[in-house]
Amino acid sequence: MWEVAKIGIEYLNAVAQTLELWPPGKKLKTYPVMMSRETQLSWLRTRVHQTYREAFTQMDKNPTYWSLDKNGVVISDTFDYYKIPGLYEDSDAWERKRIAAVIFIQKHTRRKIAQRTANRMRQYAAKMKEFWIVRDRINKENAEARVQYEIQRRLHPSTLNDFNLLCKELETWQVEEYRRLNAKNLEGEEKKKACKELMEKQLKLIQTIDNLKLKTEVVVHRRMIERKLTTMALPKVWELTNGQLINVTTPATIRAGELGQLYRELEKKVESMDDRMAILGYVKWTVQVFDTVLTREILNLIQREADLMYRGRSAKSISGLRKRILHRFWAVLHSYTCEPSTICHCSLSI
Repeated sequence: MWEVAKIGIEYLNAVAQTLELWPPGKKLKTYPVMMSRETQLSWLRTRVHQTYREAFTQMDKNPTYWSLDKNGVVISDTFDYYKIPGLYEDSDAWERKRIAAVIFIQKHTRRKIAQRTANRMRQYAAKMKEFWIVRDRINKENAEARVQYEIQRRLHPSTLNDFNLLCKELETWQVEEYRRLNAKNLEGEEKKKACKELMEKQLKLIQTIDNLKLKTEVVVHRRMIERKLTTMALPKVWELTNGQLINVTTPATIRAGELGQLYRELEKKVESMDDRMAILGYVKWTVQVFDTVLTREILNLIQREADLMYRGRSAKSISGLRKRILHRFWAVLHSYTCEPSTICHCSLSI
């Protein structure tokens, strides 16, 4: 039992029956009368209250199933059970327990954070290791590709810079060879013979460079022709009023594509005489509608090649004539009079 000294009211338990402190301005809760003599009725009610600390209510020393206290409250001991109290725990012990729990939580939290940090560092180290391995491999491949590129520049030059490099290296080699020759202190016939051999080597290297230039000119010229033929056959790009771009195929681009395909067929090496005559006939039918000097020359050359083929001449013997026909047909394609779509690709005045 517990009694409030100020008001003289007894309570069974201080934790469960002490009035809560209400903040100022908040309406105090009021409860109806739980029991009255007028009704002579009783209700079995269960009320649960969560306290800040564990607490139990000490009931009658000799309880029965139903017991009536002096205030007229019927108390049921159906769900009561005995609780053996433990050691008394003061505030210092409770504080030590809280500190130990906090230390335990902090310890495991820091351990988990350290594990995650270590895992991230391991993953970062693995990624960096893989990155450096890949980078070293790429650098090695780039170095090898650079070496192969420099070798190919000298074996198969294709640009003006490549040929300038070859000429510069040839000049360097010539100076070095003359320096070695002068260092030997040769005289008379031996020196003349050594100079002659050096000049022969130099002449052979110059001839090799010239042959490479001729081959490169043919490849570059063929590449230029193919690029122009493809560009002339591309559809026109027109802009609409809404700003959208569309591709429009015009009669000029269609004709440019047909003439470009005819040029490629004329350039091919055909073994059959019938196939070659069919190509020449199509070229003749295409150019004869234009009365120009070029077209008349092409018609004469086509007639000459046809006569030679009927006489049984080999393809090797008339290869020069075929090159002339191909060259003149390219001039026709590059003429605005015969092909209007070449106006954007022709450097001649019209």
